[in-house]
Amino acid sequence: MCFFCFDVLNCHLNNRDPPKSTPVFPNDSYPLFVTWEVGRDRCLRGCIGTFFPTYLHSGLREYAISSATKDSRFSAITKDEIPRLHCSVSILNQFEETQGYLDWEAGIRFRRSILCCIRVATGVSSPKTLDAPLS
Repeated sequence: MCFFCFDVLNCHLNNRDPPKSTPVFPNDSYPLFVTWEVGRDRCLRGCIGTFFPTYLHSGLREYAISSATKDSRFSAITKDEIPRLHCSVSILNQFEETQGYLDWEAGIRFRRSILCCIRVATGVSSPKTLDAPLS
């Protein structure tokens, strides 16, 4: 899936038509997020997705580009950054009922909040994550 996202982004940044071949992974429907990080330290460069079930083929095409170019926290990714980019795809399933918006722990489960993905490396607690800017 990440290879597919790289292919889609590379075509977009080089003004080429998107990949025409059918991806080799299933086209099931899930909530998903595409995350781009850059460099050895893997600094966040963009992360956009949806909590609504989306067909993987079209969803990954859409969010590979939008997470790279439309995440308002960052300037758009350029083709010069491609060699240093890292991609991850988060497929969300098995949602759980919680006791409230603070009912999650960083690093325990991703399911409870996409914020875990963004803040887990910093060791910030859930209340601080929700109160802190994502810059």
